[in-house]
Amino acid sequence: MRNAGDRNSKHLNQNEIAAILPGALSTERERLLFQHWKNCPECRRRLGEAILETGTFVSGQTAENVRLYTIASNPTFHVACTDKAVVAAAFSMTALRNILRHTVFIEAASCENPLPTELASRIKNYFAFGTPLGRIPVHLITQTSTFMTQVLFWTRLIPHGVTVSYGDIARWLTRPGAVRAVGQALHRNPVPVIIPCHRVLGRSGNLVGYSAGILQKRHFLMIEGHALTS
Repeated sequence: MRNAGDRNSKHLNQNEIAAILPGALSTERERLLFQHWKNCPECRRRLGEAILETGTFVSGQTAENVRLYTIASNPTFHVACTDKAVVAAAFSMTALRNILRHTVFIEAASCENPLPTELASRIKNYFAFGTPLGRIPVHLITQTSTFMTQVLFWTRLIPHGVTVSYGDIARWLTRPGAVRAVGQALHRNPVPVIIPCHRVLGRSGNLVGYSAGILQKRHFLMIEGHALTS
């Protein structure tokens, strides 16, 4: 890969794009590449095209064999999964069932068996120690809006330990006037934490809006290394 000094004048290469999408890079390297692509329309175009070729982010298809799991972490976390990806997540089982019931009409049963060890460990370690989650495969069947899918896609690519504004995401969508719509889309994020909408802040860096509350949003940012003053 190129040296950091070349980054301002070069676009992401295919190896870098292929590593960004599943979260296969070190946190430091991913942050470095982010500093480039966040301001480079051409690299964002390439990332947007490449996401269609990977199974880490699927939208608009029916998911089969969805099961509900509870992760005994702090906070307690609930996820709905297929064998290949997370479909939805919430901080209460009631909220999780409501996401599934009211958006895709699924009445999934809770699974008596524990969540697969790797996924459960990654989530527990994040909550306990702020260990980067990486990019857990997500299957979005809980919404159909192209706009919301795009908002969630770009939010998912915000690196661990980095924050952006709602305006940044609107700009990446080439819709700079859609700041409020971005906020509304993220408020309906069906996979919080895994799609890290807590890394999106107001224009002045203020902590606005989060399904689990502002204190939880603050906590996640702090365990990721942010020194918050507000």
